[in-house]
Amino acid sequence: MKQESYRYHRISILLCVLVGSVLISGCTASRESATNSAISKAQALNVNRNENNYVIQPGDQVTVTVWNHDQFNINQVVSSDGTIAYPLLGEVKAQGLKKAELIALLKKKLANYIKGSINLTVSISRPNDKEVSVLGSVSKPANYPMDKSTSILRILADAGGPSSNADLKHIQVLRPGRVPNRVSINLTDYFTTDSGQNISDPPYQVAPGDIIYIPKSDNVVRDLSGFMRDAVILFGVFRVFN
Repeated sequence: MKQESYRYHRISILLCVLVGSVLISGCTASRESATNSAISKAQALNVNRNENNYVIQPGDQVTVTVWNHDQFNINQVVSSDGTIAYPLLGEVKAQGLKKAELIALLKKKLANYIKGSINLTVSISRPNDKEVSVLGSVSKPANYPMDKSTSILRILADAGGPSSNADLKHIQVLRPGRVPNRVSINLTDYFTTDSGQNISDPPYQVAPGDIIYIPKSDNVVRDLSGFMRDAVILFGVFRVFN
């Protein structure tokens, strides 16, 4: 009887181990699938800049083509003060405008120099090496201007901080053109253990062109959720780290 009970006990333990392994494997596969999907979306984000509701921001490259009036064609990057330099028109405020609004503004200004109807097109893009993409469980997933390496905390702060269900243990960073081309960052460990590392050390640095994906936590209750969110935002806002 005891042997039979012992055998059932061993079988139960084995089943628990197997089920646990399957669940862990499933969560890992699910996270991997979600990461790959998000990365694919990030690589196509530049296309969205030409959607009607996109709002122009500093760092965007604006190409204006005025048909039959080549002297007014430009290819300019929106400056830090939100303007583009335009022949005869001077500095034109582009930041905060949608594409249709910029077209209307340029047509109005060019009417002083061009007689008759004005046919112009505007295209908006941004070089991939001048921005970083932040996707997944953050308050404001988007592309953010970036011209040099900085800490991931600063970028997450720019994105409004992690959402309440963010998994900060498995942040994925795609690094095109670098080796390794993909790394995983564990911010939970950084805040909760004394590893001796600084947030300005290479493991926590991101560079222009990187794609950052913050997955959802497999567990609804996130470790130190309130503290982690506040810490990320505060460290980014006050620029404590380089």
